[in-house]
Amino acid sequence: MPFNKLFQQSIATLIVKRERIDFKVAFMSGLKEPAKRSPIASSPGRPDRNQGGTAAGRGIPALSGKNAGFSIMGFKNEGKGAAAIIRCLSALLALASSPTAFVSPASAQLMLPGALHAAPPAESKKSASVNPSANPMPGRTKFKPRPLGLKAPSDESLLDRDLTRYGGSGHLSFKLGPDKTLEITTLILEGEQISETREPCRVSVIANEPMLLHTDGRPLGLTRYQADIAACPFHFDVLNGAVLISREPATCDFAAADCRIDPTGLWGPAASTISEKEARSWEHIRGRTESNMRANFRALLSTAGKNKTAIKDIAGDQAGFSSRREMVCRNYAQEEVHGFCALRMTEARAMLLQTQWAERVESDPELKKQIEKEDAERRRAAAAQAAAKAAKAAAMPGASIPGAPESGAAVPSPSAAN
Repeated sequence: MPFNKLFQQSIATLIVKRERIDFKVAFMSGLKEPAKRSPIASSPGRPDRNQGGTAAGRGIPALSGKNAGFSIMGFKNEGKGAAAIIRCLSALLALASSPTAFVSPASAQLMLPGALHAAPPAESKKSASVNPSANPMPGRTKFKPRPLGLKAPSDESLLDRDLTRYGGSGHLSFKLGPDKTLEITTLILEGEQISETREPCRVSVIANEPMLLHTDGRPLGLTRYQADIAACPFHFDVLNGAVLISREPATCDFAAADCRIDPTGLWGPAASTISEKEARSWEHIRGRTESNMRANFRALLSTAGKNKTAIKDIAGDQAGFSSRREMVCRNYAQEEVHGFCALRMTEARAMLLQTQWAERVESDPELKKQIEKEDAERRRAAAAQAAAKAAKAAAMPGASIPGAPESGAAVPSPSAAN
């Protein structure tokens, strides 16, 4: 048996006990890796923690094997002959413990005297499968990233909910009208008196009948409604269980009630009604929402190509979102506890980025043509992958082909079919 094969299939044990030295060489089948030496030299009589035996005073590791083929025992530490044997076997053990002693033939080869060059190691199939080629299809163009295709929140998410401005003031509730559009059933706004600032006041806008609203498309990717209130018109975007009200200027005066009101901002559940269970569920959702937003941002950024101005504008707007979100959500009651405002604002941002991507693609004929070409190539690749998967499934033993008769079933003859 070759020298390296002998050491590849064996493990040596050296046990030193005071005046008697026992050598045990245990041959074990199927050994693939050598026993590793402790990085710290063991002291005399102290157990070697890495090897599980007693190390000699010179730091020789103690090795053990369960299935011992034979053992050489009975040498005593007397005379030069025993010392020579000890030095010889110590050298062999050091060679056996070296990292290159038990390597497989695929990664290293033994250089014999007179050999000029060793054959280059062949790449194993396992390593090729673990690290596949980064571009398995040579010449294939890299696809531009796409938005995730998120769906806008539905109007039904606002039903049977009592919304408050920043979770603490006012009251807003909705219902669905006959045409399946939202109607405001309750709208109470709170502000300050015009004649005496810092004196609170409130106005109930809805008297008897619900207020009809007008849809205004989805300019930000979210359904937008317009509320035509004579003293204070505003519009809002529908979020998941909340609305974001906007108007210019922000404040409006109800002169008859001597009240100045700012209705803008996020209207959501009152902070006192948010349970700990809801807060925990939102915390789990927040990470996925942030990931969705980043994915849509990368898709939008890819539409800029090499246009440095467009890249700067898109990146700058995204960088400013965090500060804008902070300015809005710092007013929400107990935001640091539940994080409802930050979650809903991030969802709205993801929808906006997705909408901006579609607008840029639609406004650029060359970009639109490239996107359509890539989409067609994606569909062809998906169809080819599905066909290959179906063929592989059909080739498996016992697989049934759709439309084929089962085993043992009678196959009708052409004459019978006629």
